[in-house]
Amino acid sequence: MKILEINQVNFGSTGHIMLQIADLATKKGHEVICSFYARRNKDKDKNCIYIGNKVSHNIHKKLYRKTGNNGCYSKISTWNFLRKVKKFDPDLIHIHNLHNCYINLPMLFDYIKKNNKKVVWTLHDCWSFTGQCPYFTAVGCEKWKTGRTLRSLLLHSGLQIL
Repeated sequence: MKILEINQVNFGSTGHIMLQIADLATKKGHEVICSFYARRNKDKDKNCIYIGNKVSHNIHKKLYRKTGNNGCYSKISTWNFLRKVKKFDPDLIHIHNLHNCYINLPMLFDYIKKNNKKVVWTLHDCWSFTGQCPYFTAVGCEKWKTGRTLRSLLLHSGLQIL
C-alpha cells in the first residue's frame, strides 16, 4: 500500500508521531512518503514531499491575520505539492495537523474528493472541529459556536464526513 502522511512539521510531538507511523508502516512493507511544511531538517528526511517554503508560509500567515481565513492561501505551494502527490498516487492519505498557514485546504480536499482517496485523520487537537482554535477550552474561545469551521469547509467542498 502507498501511504501519504501530511503534517505541519516533522518535529515535536505530532512530527514524531507521523515519522514513527511512517517508519512502522515501512517496516511492514508499505511505501510511505511524509509531507510537511519545508522549514527545517530538510537534509535529514528521505521520502518526503515538502510543502511550500518560509516565504510562502509568511505570506499565508499575513493574509490569514488580515482575513481570518487560515488554509485558504498557499495556492502555488499546494499546487506544486499536489502535482508530486499525483505522481506518487497514494492509496491512503493520513492527515495530522493541517493548521498554521502552509497548505490550501480547499485544493487538498478537492484532490481527495476528485481522486476518491481514502483518508485517516488523526486529531491531535481541536482545530479541525472548532472555529480554528487548537485548544479552545484553554483560551476560552467559542468561535466554534458561530464561526466558520473546518467542518463547514469540508461540507462546502462536498466531502462526506463520517
